[in-house]
Amino acid sequence: MRSLRPTSLAFASVILLAACSSTPTTQENVMQNAVGDQGAVNVDANGAMHVTTSDGSYTAGGNQMPSDWPTDVAVYAGATVAYSASANPETGAPAQAIVLTTSDSTTAVATFYKTRLAQDGWALSTTMDGTDMTIFSATKDTRTLSMLIAGADGQTTITMGIEKKAAQ
Repeated sequence: MRSLRPTSLAFASVILLAACSSTPTTQENVMQNAVGDQGAVNVDANGAMHVTTSDGSYTAGGNQMPSDWPTDVAVYAGATVAYSASANPETGAPAQAIVLTTSDSTTAVATFYKTRLAQDGWALSTTMDGTDMTIFSATKDTRTLSMLIAGADGQTTITMGIEKKAAQ
């Protein structure tokens, strides 16, 4: 049996982004063709796409946080959700991803997350700071958080992905 892994999450996101400029019906048709008779596809009124197969479920798009976003990973105050995705496979490793935007500086956002994640029990493992960009990862229990904070043209983009290790 196949599992819905982060690579599947990325693949489905690419297909979704390719279909974003089209109507919800076209988006549904593109994804339904991709999953064939192995699953069901639905685009809701907010533009979020929900895909369900025997391997699990995947939701992407819209401008709302995933319903299963962990409470111990804060959403930056005042940020706007630009993209979200969530995969909840029956086998494999569940994952969530979001992209947020804010007018605050990359330094302010990075400082917030480094401090807040530590307060919430996350251990920062890798950090790379550059001009208007910070990349880091953190771990907690069976989860890994990857984060990219990048600024350009007065806007900061916060990209986060969380993966939970699959049970062995």
